[in-house]
Amino acid sequence: MRFVVYVSGLLAIAGFFAVVEVRVRRKKAESELETFAAGVPAPLTPEVREWLRPQLARRYFYPQIGGTVGLTAAHVAMFPEWGELPWYWFEVLIGSMTGAVAGALLAGYRTTPLVDGPRRTVDPVRRRVSDFCSRSRVLRLRLAPVVSGAAFVVALVIATSYDGPTTRRALVTCALGLVLTLAHQWVVTAVVTRPLVASSPDGLAWQRALVAKTVDALPYQAFFIAVFSAAIALFAAAVTIRDLPLPVLLLSAGLAVLTLASVVVVVVAIRDEKQPSPQQESTLP
Repeated sequence: MRFVVYVSGLLAIAGFFAVVEVRVRRKKAESELETFAAGVPAPLTPEVREWLRPQLARRYFYPQIGGTVGLTAAHVAMFPEWGELPWYWFEVLIGSMTGAVAGALLAGYRTTPLVDGPRRTVDPVRRRVSDFCSRSRVLRLRLAPVVSGAAFVVALVIATSYDGPTTRRALVTCALGLVLTLAHQWVVTAVVTRPLVASSPDGLAWQRALVAKTVDALPYQAFFIAVFSAAIALFAAAVTIRDLPLPVLLLSAGLAVLTLASVVVVVVAIRDEKQPSPQQESTLP
């Protein structure tokens, strides 16, 4: 009975925030559509507006709903030993990120072709992630499985060297983090390489813009999960530092260096993107 009340309370809270989010989003839908359309080099006709409105709604609501469902499921399925920090936060993160990634994938695949007649225009160019993501986002996406993979290896070595509750939890969390970062890679690749079909070149331009919006936040999420996985592995090493042999400690130090270097590389890439290029500077008055 207590479990039923607990689950009912979680569902009621999730439902309440979902209704509030829908109401707020409806008020902002038109202004956000105009903001999005301003960056697309194609005319915003009434037909495009009718097609675009549900597409943008899916890009927002599907990841949000998926994240809420994943968050609720993580609380329902939470093991008692995971109720303490920082393990509680990682299980919550895993649940919400899994749902959000599933929502982003579903939103990408539910893109309806912008077809308003018998004509069909197909984009024959083989698209890459770099066509839709900036250099810093591509770096995040590529570094995420490297950092999370290294964190999993370190957690595995630590758990092999010292078997305890902390090391076992770190191994599980780092394994889940690695799976999630690889899932981000797969989702971005699947959405980017999906064939685009429309009735005109302008329709293809709108669909390419939607692809960019779909994958926009995924590199951030993947890199955050990877860094968090590394932090969990290093936390396990710090807790069991007296019971670990020197080679394992050196391996943990290597993970710390790799994680720090990855963060620095991403920060430098972001800073370089914000600085104007020599061509832009020459055109400034």
